[in-house]
Amino acid sequence: MCLVPLRRTLPRLVVIALVNLVLSAQAADSAESLIGKANALRFAPRQQAPFLGLFTHVEPRADMKGKLDTLTSLIALNPQIVGYTLKIHWRQLHPERERWDWAGLEALISTASKAGKLVNLAIIPGAASPEWIYEAGAVKAGPVDFGRISAVVPVPWDEKFIALYLADLRELARRYADDPRVFQIEVLGHNYNEAGEEMHAPAIEVMKPYGWSREKVIANWKFWIDRHAELFPKKKLSLVISQMYRGGETDLPGLVADYFVEKCAGRATLQTHQIHGRDDGFAPSGEICRRLAQLAPNCHEAVGSFLEQRPRQGSAAMTVYNARKMGDNLLYFQLWRRDGNDPKYAREFLEAWAKYGMVPFADLKAKLIAEGVYVEKSDYVPQGVPPTKGPNPSAKTPNDPK
Repeated sequence: MCLVPLRRTLPRLVVIALVNLVLSAQAADSAESLIGKANALRFAPRQQAPFLGLFTHVEPRADMKGKLDTLTSLIALNPQIVGYTLKIHWRQLHPERERWDWAGLEALISTASKAGKLVNLAIIPGAASPEWIYEAGAVKAGPVDFGRISAVVPVPWDEKFIALYLADLRELARRYADDPRVFQIEVLGHNYNEAGEEMHAPAIEVMKPYGWSREKVIANWKFWIDRHAELFPKKKLSLVISQMYRGGETDLPGLVADYFVEKCAGRATLQTHQIHGRDDGFAPSGEICRRLAQLAPNCHEAVGSFLEQRPRQGSAAMTVYNARKMGDNLLYFQLWRRDGNDPKYAREFLEAWAKYGMVPFADLKAKLIAEGVYVEKSDYVPQGVPPTKGPNPSAKTPNDPK
């Protein structure tokens, strides 16, 4: 008596299984296609790069297990994210002199790759360096202040620090320089900030007792650019631009970017973590990106959160406008991690990109004005900066949630 229903059900189960098999194969093909195409990219002068999509990142201060939990959750929650920046503190990778956590790094790369996601890898030194390097002879500076952070850091041009960090960079290259699962490596070495990969640095006067000079800074940056270029000859390389030393020498970020783009021609990308959409404008890092956009595409991380800091970040429409104003050569856009948890903010940016990303830039401002979403100048006041026309901490932008 059970044979009849079984005969009727069996073909349907087979069909479902076959459909799932086909869908899985299509997803795998699509993932392999994205990773393969991204790895094959070469950036020719005056040639616009394709827009790959949205990235987000794991939190640099989270431990390796926390990063893996975050990555796994993000992949499940937000299929619209195509890539992840793995922000790894050097002390997390190499916590003790004779102990490394290569298994933890591999788990992150493997998880992202199996989901078909692109990987941008950053091993962050500076204040994120392990404590044991000072016992090994690296020169310690500080605590020094940069931005809102005060921390002990290795002196970037100290020979012992260079030898120790370079040794781990060489091992990273041995493991991943030929691994297609890693799409891009961030050029780091002359860094102070443990919270990220930007160029933020202490005041010049603070570092002068440790031998600071303009020539030494430029030579050290060139050294790290050269080493990354040699160790990762098949990888895209990214330089995160920001303000550097306080107290003068404001041309240093631009000089470093010029050398990077020339040295790594065809695979160099310039990145800022300072792009916003609160009004028409951008930081000096954006001007460097604009100036070099015909030689290297841009990869921008939002300066703030669409979810938690809407007055600081602004609208998706104006963020797209400013990204295009920075040279109109956007390779990918990176959301804050907490924004990545909710597909709403990915959709918001992608919809804005679909609507405004292909409009001829000469016509874009007029289109935004006509649609009532252009903001010439917001009254947002950055934290710690006195207002010029009175405080307005609740400044809204056109896409602000009610």
